[in-house]
Amino acid sequence: MISLKGSNFTKEELYINLREGRLLTMHIFLENVCNFKCPFCLTQTREFKSELTTEETKKLILEGKVLGVRTILIAGAGEPLMAQNFWEIIEFIKEQDLNVVVFSNLSLITQTVAAKLYQNEVSIIGKLNSFNKQTQENYIGNISGAYEKMQAGLKNLIDIGYTKLNEKQETMLALETSVLHDNVNELYDFWVYCRENNMFPIVDTIYYQGKATESAYEDYLVDYPLIKEAILKINDFDKKNGYKWGLKLLDRNGKGVIIGELGLDCIKIGTNLNVDVEGQVYDCFNMSGDGYGNIREKRLVDIWKTHKPYCDGISLHGLCKCRNYTNRDEIQRELACLA
Repeated sequence: MISLKGSNFTKEELYINLREGRLLTMHIFLENVCNFKCPFCLTQTREFKSELTTEETKKLILEGKVLGVRTILIAGAGEPLMAQNFWEIIEFIKEQDLNVVVFSNLSLITQTVAAKLYQNEVSIIGKLNSFNKQTQENYIGNISGAYEKMQAGLKNLIDIGYTKLNEKQETMLALETSVLHDNVNELYDFWVYCRENNMFPIVDTIYYQGKATESAYEDYLVDYPLIKEAILKINDFDKKNGYKWGLKLLDRNGKGVIIGELGLDCIKIGTNLNVDVEGQVYDCFNMSGDGYGNIREKRLVDIWKTHKPYCDGISLHGLCKCRNYTNRDEIQRELACLA
């Protein structure tokens, strides 16, 4: 089965690291700069006043490595390729013999950039909510010409060799889409496109953060029957092609909420930390709360050992805290769904 290079951990590895209190992955954030204006992005509503310096980021990476981190994922805050220190951080990560995965909107990946990323063995998770030009541009702020640049970036990655599988059947390219009202009917085609072209597909529900908190969160969620129909088709397609995974969809008051990421078990709580651009530490992408501390005040090692986010996350939030569950009843229903 095809997996994404840098994120291919066995269940045995996960269980061992959970038991021994070690990390596998860490998400870090660079400059809060972006050429898109996605309406539900955290960076659209949060102002970062004191971003980590390059040296602070390097120290963070070293401390993560001490805790067992094997893969660094660069997720923003914004478009990572726009950060002034992007290539310096990439080179530093590779010097530490760590895997690196970068989230990108694809629009800045020229042939030259694609070649440099490939040379540095940087896996890419490209964010693409639709193959329909108008639908895609609606979700990034109606920026003229953006869709064409995204498609060109995707082509450049493919042309340089990103979808050639290694001996472990790993690809270096994933595409991620969030389930929304205007793209739910594309999910099956999106999934098949990825599978047939050696890209790792990621489908999720938007997080309760950013501008999604400014109106009723449920307004962004799609009706449960619509998502279920698409997922059942995807599930059937995968089974015919040797992939096996359970349905991870929660019916929340008639709306469909994907638990973790479709087709995957979420490994963020227990073996992952997220550290935002100001140094605040969280256990996953739900960064709307206070977090567990700041690396400018305590070492990452001390935060991990003192607060044990993996224990707090599991006991307080079940197995997924990304969905704004505010009462125990909903958490228990989620746990029952996953049992």
